[in-house]
Amino acid sequence: MSEQYQQQLAEQQEQARLWSERAVKVRVEDEQKALQCVKRLRLAQQQINLLDQQYQQSTAQEAKVRDDLNIISEQLLVLKNKKEILAARQNRAGIQHEHRSDSMQDVQSVFERWEGAVVSTEYEIPDAIVDTDNFANEFEQEEDQLALKMMLDELTETNQTSATKN
Repeated sequence: MSEQYQQQLAEQQEQARLWSERAVKVRVEDEQKALQCVKRLRLAQQQINLLDQQYQQSTAQEAKVRDDLNIISEQLLVLKNKKEILAARQNRAGIQHEHRSDSMQDVQSVFERWEGAVVSTEYEIPDAIVDTDNFANEFEQEEDQLALKMMLDELTETNQTSATKN
């Protein structure tokens, strides 16, 4: 799983590098193309951030599952020991049937609670917000265009600064 995230992250980083170079390269010839390149650079950077977050969440979830599995294994060992002790007592006292059904109900209730917690976690999905305000969208597009131009200016300035140093 982590190899897959690493591969996707490397691909997005390569895309970001390519779009950055393309933006600087075509700025003088065609500013609109350069702005589109910067827009794609920004999308690649957003994908990188998203992949990084997903990787961290996945790693945390894997660790939690591993910890839960260890806890369950330890509890299972304790329950097996308890079962053996109870079986010896039951044989001696002749009440084997009562204790076996009680301990099975306890184990079953633990798994039912765990399954309920997992299911409720799986269904916690944030509601999507639908944006239908065209007037606000126009302003956002203008602001986005301005932000893209500023990123392009920064890229060009950075490239020119590094070119003069070399």
